[in-house]
Amino acid sequence: LNGDGELDRQEFERVQELILSQSNIGQRHRDHITGAGTFTKSGKHSAITRHFFGYDNLQKLNIDKFLEFQKNLHYDILKIEFQRRDPESDPVGIISEVSFAQLLMIHSDLPEKRQKRMLKRVKRKYRKEIINKKGVSFEEVDNFFAFIYHIDKVDLALHFYKLAGKPLSKELIKRGLERPKDTGLTRLLDALWVCAKSQLNIPLHNEDNKKSFK
Repeated sequence: LNGDGELDRQEFERVQELILSQSNIGQRHRDHITGAGTFTKSGKHSAITRHFFGYDNLQKLNIDKFLEFQKNLHYDILKIEFQRRDPESDPVGIISEVSFAQLLMIHSDLPEKRQKRMLKRVKRKYRKEIINKKGVSFEEVDNFFAFIYHIDKVDLALHFYKLAGKPLSKELIKRGLERPKDTGLTRLLDALWVCAKSQLNIPLHNEDNKKSFK
């Protein structure tokens, strides 16, 4: 990589090869593509290279374009997974709490036995005869996974909140998630910022301090 902030096709293929070699899932995907134990170039005219670099492979891929692609890909995959779990008996666009839990298990690295125990608890809590079940909308699912996607930022905010010596309750977290059109992430970070600053006696108007906190 030449460090210019953009990737050409050859640089992209080198990065792709490196990433696929770093995990078991990536290695299985690599071997499925090539049918052998070694990775071979995916070719000039694959769909992904055409999308990023054009038919002539002369375009460059920058971080903004890649992040937009990643965001749209995550959204589309999540939408497909949600629609597969949208039962006909429930209102359109709503899945059950159990289906939502199953969706979470797909994205977890938990052992199968532990997953079964967790799903059993969810099924026990949301039995079919319970009439006050609300279900989960796609907007709520999308917001939840957006929260998970930025969990490192939340972890940093919670770390500073812990340094302030204040306990963090379930009610306090829910307070940051109460607005229906807000994922709660921004409000949660802002709330934690104010609480931490007030406990550490750091001036709130100091932008340098705020940036350091973030």
